[in-house]
Amino acid sequence: MNDAAPVAKESYRQKNTLMENVGGAYREATGGAGPGLALAESSRGVAVGDLDGDGDLDLVVSNLDAPPFLLRNESGRKGSWLMVDAPGALRVEVEAGGRKQTRFRVRGGSFLSANDPRFHFGLGKATGLTRLVVRYPGGKVSTLHGVAANRVVRVAP
Repeated sequence: MNDAAPVAKESYRQKNTLMENVGGAYREATGGAGPGLALAESSRGVAVGDLDGDGDLDLVVSNLDAPPFLLRNESGRKGSWLMVDAPGALRVEVEAGGRKQTRFRVRGGSFLSANDPRFHFGLGKATGLTRLVVRYPGGKVSTLHGVAANRVVRVAP
């Protein structure tokens, strides 16, 4: 009988993976994402939000028995954006540059993590919105026209 304890060949600490949406298909983008994703930890959750107010989404990754990672998005702006701060809204729709987009309020997320409650939209080359529609529980709707891009707009019910 062998009383030797088994030796683990794997570790709980692993590098995270970043996937990029390219035209509806995902590709791995970890290699070009910077040194923050080269670290191996036992990561358990991620929160997404615009932490530095520059219009792109940053990440905070929680780790088991280690400090969290702050992964700031410094990839360089490739287009316009809009952040909609609409407390209590269930859904936000935008029309810009001939394209319609919808975001739904998502209460959950990753393990023990809470995302930025604002609605983020990438607008491409559009410099403003044709229409912004915010839908609230109970059927209330707020509609705005001619909203400029690259800013946070607050919409109250």
